[in-house]
Amino acid sequence: MSKIDELINKYCPDGVEWKTLLEVCESITAGGDLPEKYLKGQKYPDEEYPYPIYSNGSNNNALYGFTNNYKIEKDAVTISARGTIGYHTVRKGKFTPIVRLITLIPDNFIIVKYLNYILDITSIGSSGGSIPQLTVPEVKKISIPIPPLPVQEEIVKIL
Repeated sequence: MSKIDELINKYCPDGVEWKTLLEVCESITAGGDLPEKYLKGQKYPDEEYPYPIYSNGSNNNALYGFTNNYKIEKDAVTISARGTIGYHTVRKGKFTPIVRLITLIPDNFIIVKYLNYILDITSIGSSGGSIPQLTVPEVKKISIPIPPLPVQEEIVKIL
């Protein structure tokens, strides 16, 4: 029996609970306009513009540039809502999402890296229309398994 099996038997003898992202995130928001001061194409932080700006996409980690302020303070998972719909990754706190980049800040009972891993095996759809996109209301409805923290920690450790 693997360590994960042992932990699941110990902490979840009746199975793992499923919850929506709305239930497990303290915040789910879409990026907005560019900050007032920024430098597009800047690849590294400097004294004037130390905080990254991320957009939709996957190339170069979707780094748009840097700014002198940030909108998101905590570590989070971002999901591309246009273009490379569904691309997601963990972001270190103190960054600014722009355009339609959706930001998920997990609550205290879900680990950021676990949230990102579980999204790898979760169906993330998009709305129809002439320009496919992912919306915040759609993301809030996505259900994921939420084992207790010791199980999440072991999954993150393994992955």
